Amino acid sequence: MKLAKSICIFFFLFGTVQTGHAQFLKKLKNAVVGETQTVPTEKTSGLDQKFRNWNIGEVQIIAVSVFSNDLQKDRQNIGTIKANGSFDFQMPDSIKTWVPINVYGQDCENSEEAVIKNPGVKIAWNRMFVFQNGKHIGELMPADPVKAAYNLNQGGINNGTLGHFYLWIYADGNASATIDCYKKMDMTDGKSFSYKNMPVEDRFDLHYKKGWNIVQVENVDNIWVGLTQHYLEREWKVVNELPNNTTWVFRPMETTMTK
Repeated sequence: MKLAKSICIFFFLFGTVQTGHAQFLKKLKNAVVGETQTVPTEKTSGLDQKFRNWNIGEVQIIAVSVFSNDLQKDRQNIGTIKANGSFDFQMPDSIKTWVPINVYGQDCENSEEAVIKNPGVKIAWNRMFVFQNGKHIGELMPADPVKAAYNLNQGGINNGTLGHFYLWIYADGNASATIDCYKKMDMTDGKSFSYKNMPVEDRFDLHYKKGWNIVQVENVDNIWVGLTQHYLEREWKVVNELPNNTTWVFRPMETTMTK
């Protein structure tokens, strides 16, 4: 049960919003996202990137281990977005791991079909949060297309849009998890005017090596509920590196990390 609650954290933002900071973030989101839902992006060609029209100033890129029991302690400064929009980062050599590899499939109706190799291996989900003056103002996310970067957020912009995003996951050993996971999920339009309970499929084909792994998460089929998209089929797999056509996205947030 405790692990299941931890998993849910992965799909939600952390913390609470202070009034003044919330107003700042709202202005930031309006300025960056706008009515057309665009964000400053740049195609990748390695780690040396630059956002066009960046006007937020210098910010820090903080690596956060999502399943950590101490989110304040288990995070590291790994890079900077400079005032001119250029950025670079370097993942730490290692991080603490909490989640056993057999977490994949535990919430599936067909969980007994999961094939796990080296079940003693543990992993840690890592996200790149953006901080300015000690406050969490957003997240750095590689994706294709831009809106797919919001698929990780519960209630994000078109959080079921077709396309893929990437995650950094650290494993403390070689291991794999494969399963075509079937379950049902509640879907709403975000305003409680429309509601559906739909079967969804997550296809996990994850072969981790010890150390850092880049995982591509792709929505391959979806459904509209009101004006909101929800995924119906999603695929997870490890890739060797980020493709050259990857787009980096700065996602403004409306919540902050708990102090």
